[in-house]
Amino acid sequence: MPTVFVHGARDPFGTLDEIRAAAALVTGPTTLLEVPAAGHDLSRAKTDPSDAAVTAILDLLGDSL
Repeated sequence: MPTVFVHGARDPFGTLDEIRAAAALVTGPTTLLEVPAAGHDLSRAKTDPSDAAVTAILDLLGDSL
């Protein structure tokens, strides 16, 4: 199953390296979208990550749509 991880760079529950390691365990294709300056709830993101997340999903799915 293709998976997009959206992760705040300041998330106290996991570092980017930990998320990368977890993503490596997923057998399908993955993408990690880092949201700078955001924590776990993404509330401090300077921009809304929604557009970037949708783009990442569409890029990951590619021709399978």
